[in-house]
Amino acid sequence: MATSTEDIKKYVPPDSGESEDVRNRAIMNEFLDSITQEALAAVQPIRQQWMGNVDYGRGKQWPDNIPGHRVPFTANMIGPTCKRKASYLTDTKPLIDVIPYSDKKLTETGELLTSLARAWWDERSINDALTHGLYTAQIFGSCPFNLIYNRDLDLGRGDVDLRPWDPRHFLIDPGVVRAHEIAESAFMIFEEMRPLELLRYQYPQHAAKLKADPTISKYSTFNPNSESGMVSALKRQMRQTFKLSRSASANSLIPKLVVQEYWVRDYRRFGDLSSDERDRINTQYAKDGWLPKKMGDLAFEGGRHIIRAGDVILVDEENPYWDRTMPGELLSWGMEIEHPWGQSEVTDLKKLQDVINKLGGSMVENSLHMNNLIWIGDANALTPLQWDKLSDKPG
Repeated sequence: MATSTEDIKKYVPPDSGESEDVRNRAIMNEFLDSITQEALAAVQPIRQQWMGNVDYGRGKQWPDNIPGHRVPFTANMIGPTCKRKASYLTDTKPLIDVIPYSDKKLTETGELLTSLARAWWDERSINDALTHGLYTAQIFGSCPFNLIYNRDLDLGRGDVDLRPWDPRHFLIDPGVVRAHEIAESAFMIFEEMRPLELLRYQYPQHAAKLKADPTISKYSTFNPNSESGMVSALKRQMRQTFKLSRSASANSLIPKLVVQEYWVRDYRRFGDLSSDERDRINTQYAKDGWLPKKMGDLAFEGGRHIIRAGDVILVDEENPYWDRTMPGELLSWGMEIEHPWGQSEVTDLKKLQDVINKLGGSMVENSLHMNNLIWIGDANALTPLQWDKLSDKPG
């Protein structure tokens, strides 16, 4: 999928006397919502397989409704196995050297770049980031990485940053089926939460439009330990009768928004843009010391970079990186031929883990049964109801 003039035009709402800014904002939001829904629809069946993988890796491997006499024996092999593999793969770090290929006069420059690269590796804790990414990939089957230039690092001077991402907050073009080819996808989307005040500081021109998202800017104040006694019993009964929520909430002192960062291929020509857009792009090119674009040139070389917070478009620019590639990478764990999301280590080991837990549980239950007393008595020593209360259940 690629963005074209027709793609944009079909999201243009009828003219209702709105301001140009509001109208353009509605057009862009509808377009971004559309590609987001397309990516979600494609990945949803795969995400269903991820459900429970996190808890399973942590050792929650029995259903909640097992009979009371069963022993939920758990010998968690999956969690330690995933951690051990991640540590083995990052046990050593690469030796970085920058060496001039032909011009030996650049040897000193190469030595300087070598020192900088090694210092960056340690400063940004790249080994820790890779370890986290490898563990995440084993749990879900894959782990995205966002390799970006972070303007907030180094006291505001900016630096390169490698960030492992939660695959549940990452979307890509459904047309991509191999993880190593996602840089060629039509679009990719990174999602995260950021504090409202930080966004207002970073984008002061949009500060008045930014509003906190109430769904992620509250926290529960319900305390189940405070509910005891007759009064609390009455409160519980009232909640059940009137279908009231038991979860009281309060507003967070640090309100937040969901921020979506889009990288979209846009194959429109420079001449397809409005005169205002052409002037804006060429003005920026002139500041950067580049030649102005021609009418037949791509309007957005390397794609389009868009940042959205809520329904407010914070950034809409050409790909800012000199190599003109999207910064996302996807580390796939197990081989998969139908999609780029890989196969998780949990899926591979789950059946074996279930067998180990059931065998262990059966051994413990049988041991408890063998140690229970055997009840012997006259047939009329107890009433039938009293005999029923004498159980051989473990414990």
